[in-house]
Amino acid sequence: MKSNMGKTALLLVSSLALSLQATTNDDPCAVVASEFAKSQGADAIDANLAQSCLTAIPLHKDDALDTVAQLRLFLQFYSAQTYFAHPPTPQLELTAVDLNATLEAMEANITSGAYENNYAFDKAIHNLFGLYRDGHVVYESACYMPFMFENGHPIVSVANTSTEMPSIHHLEVFSDGFTVGEKVDKINGMDAKDYLMKMANEHPEPYWVDPDARYNQLLVGTSNGQTTKGLFAARSVYTEETLTLTYANGTSAELTWSASLRGSLDASSWDSTDSFYTNVCRRSKDEIEKVYADMQNTELTQNTMPSGLSIRDDSVKNKPRSELPASVAGLVRRGDAVPTPALQMVNGEIMLYVMNDQVGVLVINTFTPMNGGSEDGFVHEFSGNITAAIEHLSSKNIKRIVIDVSGNGGGFVRLGRDAVRQFFPGESTYFASNMRWNPALATMMLDGSDTNATYWDLGQYKKASDNSDFKDWNEFLGPVSRDGDYFTVIAVDDTVEVEAEDNEPLPPVYKGPQPFADEDIILLSSGMCGSTCAVFSEAFENHGVKTVTMGGRPLAKTMQTVGGIKGSQVLTFDDIAGWAWGLLGDKVTTFDYIPAVFTVNTFGTASVNLRNSWRKADQDRPIEFLYTPSMYRLMYTDEMVVNVTAKWEAAADAVWGDNQDFYDANSVSGYADRSGKDAGGGKFGRFKNLGHLIWSKVNGNDEL
Repeated sequence: MKSNMGKTALLLVSSLALSLQATTNDDPCAVVASEFAKSQGADAIDANLAQSCLTAIPLHKDDALDTVAQLRLFLQFYSAQTYFAHPPTPQLELTAVDLNATLEAMEANITSGAYENNYAFDKAIHNLFGLYRDGHVVYESACYMPFMFENGHPIVSVANTSTEMPSIHHLEVFSDGFTVGEKVDKINGMDAKDYLMKMANEHPEPYWVDPDARYNQLLVGTSNGQTTKGLFAARSVYTEETLTLTYANGTSAELTWSASLRGSLDASSWDSTDSFYTNVCRRSKDEIEKVYADMQNTELTQNTMPSGLSIRDDSVKNKPRSELPASVAGLVRRGDAVPTPALQMVNGEIMLYVMNDQVGVLVINTFTPMNGGSEDGFVHEFSGNITAAIEHLSSKNIKRIVIDVSGNGGGFVRLGRDAVRQFFPGESTYFASNMRWNPALATMMLDGSDTNATYWDLGQYKKASDNSDFKDWNEFLGPVSRDGDYFTVIAVDDTVEVEAEDNEPLPPVYKGPQPFADEDIILLSSGMCGSTCAVFSEAFENHGVKTVTMGGRPLAKTMQTVGGIKGSQVLTFDDIAGWAWGLLGDKVTTFDYIPAVFTVNTFGTASVNLRNSWRKADQDRPIEFLYTPSMYRLMYTDEMVVNVTAKWEAAADAVWGDNQDFYDANSVSGYADRSGKDAGGGKFGRFKNLGHLIWSKVNGNDEL
């Protein structure tokens, strides 16, 4: 009799294979990996499918508790946390945050099992960081934000003229450009403008402290020189909310979301929910050891943490600025036709336009290399381009300049300060800061082996109170008790010492006359200007230049030129661990209050703001919490969306021409300029006349 054992065995093996395949196919993360593999990661997949992978990851309680413990150690360095306990500036519409209570609640929720999955836990952390509305205070877990979600419907806020109330429009995108499309009346049955204002205050991703800047971040715009789709259309946090747009023409559209991989994430790195957690959510032992290994060969400098040693180069120190390499090799010279740049850095960080025979436009997109540009020689190149731009306009006897910093997210602080000195030569500028005192900082400074090798070189700081030297670190550290917390002493830079010790010294700024009079300078912004851009803009506003802001909420209210990230230094979690290791060496492990390398994978975007910035004339709170409206405010028009020149012309016309701006801060009762003089107010208070008062009330001004 013929045996059936072989056939039976084959059937068993086949059944097992089918069972395993079914199990694999039931694993959401395995399905997501498979879908991305089909397109080799180039195409997007269904958003709900991608989201199902994230919500399938169970909560690992021990890891979660350890994450909260690590967060406590890193967040002790966050400089402004006390001011969020009771936000002091109502115009910013910030939510109060009790940091310790929030972290304690997280620990309780982990222990009790209140978090349904790891996604819910990561969401709680991300929402906490989002409440600070600070691009320096960021937490983007790879387990929570590995995908970019898009709906294909970017929107803009435009008006018929720059002085009218705007409406929301869909942006029609074509292969060769885009145009403003149909007006959007409602989003999910709510007035479109009301929906977006609510989103600006409730969604965790807008990271600007000012609500008008947050509103602009939802829309199509620019960020560090790159066109962005806006958070309404493209975001890293998927809310699973069905969005329906109702157009003014009576039609409607239900938006479909897709998901793509963020950054360098490779879908081949996981094939199941378990491997997604291990390989994507957490740093491996090898990755952590590599971070420590890199720390062994790191020089701790002011602006960066490069590997190896930096060799001081004095070769350019005594040269005229016109001989900096940027003015030759780093500059692309073109004709003067607008909108073709007259001068441009190779990667677009700086562009100069000649608008007419009276006005030039200097666009500063960022203070850091763009488009993968190298940091080698960048300081000299950037500074040289500022010099070349000023000289180019001077050679043509152009007396007025518009400096456009819209979407400038910052960069190297010294470049912002150097640019200020070039526009205001021979004058000292006030850059003051302090840090939150904490035991880790004190130990690093007092027990560290070589603090002069770090950003905390004591010789580079003076007391802001009297410009005298600190006698030692104890005097610098304080602590000073104020505002419900403890801080270091407010200090200003000793610019002579900083330049003397810098590895890339710059030639001295010429001592000649100021190239442009204060009244002939316009600082133009979308409110989305922060970090080094805030330092740069603060100095210009202190000089009383004309400030113009674009866009913002459709309300008859003022708007800030600088809408956020007003702290003066960002530190990633790895920066903190690296500096602790560099200063304390092996003994760092003996201090349980000093953080080690963070074990959560965050795409390198876990950070805090180290330093608060202070204004010389107003030190009752950091600059971040001082509301400083621009002098003029304009709305975007259809033409400005497709032709940036129209924006510059409108700003120039509002300040130097006959155009009436949308909302003039100089007419606001009680608004004071930097000299302390009352800049407005009259029979109708903040309003220009009775008609303006009625118009403002009708259009939603709730501050009458």
